[in-house]
Amino acid sequence: MSRSILLAVAVSFAGGVLAGEPVRLGKAEVESGLPGKTLNYANVNGSTASVSFSADGRVSYRTGNSKASIGTWTVEDNGRYCIKFSSGMATDHCRQIWKTDSGYATGTGKGDNLMPLSGFE
Repeated sequence: MSRSILLAVAVSFAGGVLAGEPVRLGKAEVESGLPGKTLNYANVNGSTASVSFSADGRVSYRTGNSKASIGTWTVEDNGRYCIKFSSGMATDHCRQIWKTDSGYATGTGKGDNLMPLSGFE
């Protein structure tokens, strides 16, 4: 195999991940990245969701023009953040944050059906 092909293969597999594949963020990255941030993404219903994370574990979640749902957030060992609501219409849920070639994305699964995410940068 020529050196240029070996180099291309090495670059494609940098970090053990093929270029273009989303990479799930770990617990430490999510715990340190969420406090003080407001994330925006399209939720499963297609509405724009805006989620504000406080450093004290409180969260405010709003879709469209709806009144905010209030609750608390935690991060599981696998890096998934979970929200439990104490008021409002939103339902408790957990999501992953993924690093992609075009920025960040969020989803509930294993890296498929990801929605672009802004505000985590």
